[in-house]
Amino acid sequence: MPTAPTYVYISHTHEDEARCAPLLDLLDAWNVDYWFDRQQGGGRELSTRAQRALSECSVLLRICTPAANRSYSMSLEAGAFLSLQADDHRAGQVGRRTLVNLILDPAYRREPFDSAAPVLDATDPARFSWINELRRGLALPTVSDAEAATLAARMVVRQGVSRRRVLVLGATGVLAVAVGASGGVILLSHARGSGTTHTPPPSPTPPSADAKLKWFVRVVKPDTASSADLGVGVAPALAGGTLFTGALDGSLFAVDASSGAVRWHRTLGDSFYTALQAANGLLYACSHDESTDAGVYAFDASTGQQRWLSKTSIETYTNLAYVNGHLYLAGYKIGVFLAELDTTSGAQIFETDPGETLPIPISQIAVSGTVAYLASSTGYLYALDLRKSDAPHIWRADVGASAAARLKVPPFYVTGRPAVADGLVFVGSQDQSVYAFDAATGAKRWSFATTGEIWRSSPAVVDGALYIGSDDTKLYALDAASGTSRWVYPTGGAVSAPPVVANSVLYAADLAGYLYAFALA
Repeated sequence: MPTAPTYVYISHTHEDEARCAPLLDLLDAWNVDYWFDRQQGGGRELSTRAQRALSECSVLLRICTPAANRSYSMSLEAGAFLSLQADDHRAGQVGRRTLVNLILDPAYRREPFDSAAPVLDATDPARFSWINELRRGLALPTVSDAEAATLAARMVVRQGVSRRRVLVLGATGVLAVAVGASGGVILLSHARGSGTTHTPPPSPTPPSADAKLKWFVRVVKPDTASSADLGVGVAPALAGGTLFTGALDGSLFAVDASSGAVRWHRTLGDSFYTALQAANGLLYACSHDESTDAGVYAFDASTGQQRWLSKTSIETYTNLAYVNGHLYLAGYKIGVFLAELDTTSGAQIFETDPGETLPIPISQIAVSGTVAYLASSTGYLYALDLRKSDAPHIWRADVGASAAARLKVPPFYVTGRPAVADGLVFVGSQDQSVYAFDAATGAKRWSFATTGEIWRSSPAVVDGALYIGSDDTKLYALDAASGTSRWVYPTGGAVSAPPVVANSVLYAADLAGYLYAFALA
């Protein structure tokens, strides 16, 4: 086992970056320093940065997916690390470095050298033993089965973006190491770093000549965000001429809706992933940070000052919904929980618990009348009756389960908030599609394919049009009745936050840190 402190090199492919986010959240919570390279060259040699990081790491954590089976750079990384292990063995330093294989996709094909290292299978949500196996590989004490089960479940629920940390590595010496996979020689540095830093890739300036664009403002800048995808990714709220939104590093912003001027900004240091809700002079938000400050917050909408913090019986929150004077909270503990909070104090009024009848909720919650709509980790959208304490589902609809089955990959699912309008329920799914279902029966009306996954971006449906963003760095406008395209706008980054519409203006945000305002008229 490695000796403390533990430095982890996360070997992954570029296309698996998004699915690594919950793992990085775990490592952050465990205070483990790691190298997560977002600037992979993909060439025939490892970059100097990667070589130096490999020389300093005590654990090589391989992210095992079908993409990893095809990755030449991951083969180079594994070969270099095994060579370093061999050098350590010859020097009498057995156990100084540990190789760990973490399977995140059941379609992964085992490699010949997998048998020489621990292989942890994290693909089954019902199994959580891999949590403690991983902690042992990181020289951390084990946790109870209950805590391990909770952590494993968060790996499924928390699809947000981690605070990625990379080591600062010096260059005070080099060592030539033979790499069997390539037959070549790689130079690896043995210098220890002096701290941590963030190296965000440059973000493009969004197009600004379009006549529809009223304004845009970058509220999260490179010197305040740990990476480009720690930009604006929180579902915004609009009230009283103010647009409220947040960055994934825990920052909250109040922006003048007519000009884009920032009215106030505060940073709590916690992670906000759920939709913000603004009503009665208050701004409501959920914190997902694994700390004593996690809970439901209420802030003064005009000043940003905290009014109250509510601790509920729900362990992990998926969404807040403010409907007709009621503040609903969705999340999970053992099963799906739907709770109502007092809007003035945060006190929990009641909760519904269907127990084991539903899988873990993934999406945000939408409430229409006495029906709540939310999606699960199994790739289905559910309609739940709020009038009954056990909240039985009225119907369920496929939003990615069958597509995943055909591809033999884990289920695709919805993480954004469903939109309900004109007797239809609209959602955007991780399977790159937008869906419309009959709100009463769950029957599918239409679907529209984008060219990227749809994460937290929820549909905004106004005057017969649907607006939604995608990870393909585009904002889409569709006809709500038929699903046909009206227009597509290229943005500066992936569009994770849901757009909102007010007074014929469409407000949107991207993970490059920009806010946009479009004149729909």
